[in-house]
Amino acid sequence: MCCVTRRSYSIKKVTRSFFFPKKLTSHLLTMNKSKFNKVWICRKCKQINTGIKWCHTCNSNHFKNNFKNWTSGNDDIDKFLQNIQLSADNNFKVLEWIPYERFYNIEYIARGGFGTVYKAIWIDGYIRERDNKNQNWKRSGQYTFVALKSLNYSESVIPKILNEVRYSHTFTIII
Repeated sequence: MCCVTRRSYSIKKVTRSFFFPKKLTSHLLTMNKSKFNKVWICRKCKQINTGIKWCHTCNSNHFKNNFKNWTSGNDDIDKFLQNIQLSADNNFKVLEWIPYERFYNIEYIARGGFGTVYKAIWIDGYIRERDNKNQNWKRSGQYTFVALKSLNYSESVIPKILNEVRYSHTFTIII
């Protein structure tokens, strides 16, 4: 099984995507419309989205309702992923647990500090937005190359690995 985080490709991409912190929602309604093309409203709860087609309130509930359907096998990792999912205010901040069988063409790259690094193709791609009609996630980047790490597990290494995942600006996957 694996964990993946996907961060934005560049600061420009994030800036052009118009992500709005929830604190600014009342201010957004009075801002000059020429500065922002649209303010997206959630069709389900009618709150202002925190990202394009991303409702923090609704998506947090979808993630929370799915917690019982997956586990990494490690409580610290599960709690870490759950907290990230509950706080994600756009799709670039989502972390999810991905079963090993959702990867193919796994090839050895090198041995690293915490374990062995591989490359693989991720079949499903990252979460883009919620499809409320079909009750699932719309995804992008299917069949994307990703980096995998097979970890030399010890309890003392897990906090270091979680920090690496938290502050990584690229794809990070843990096996």
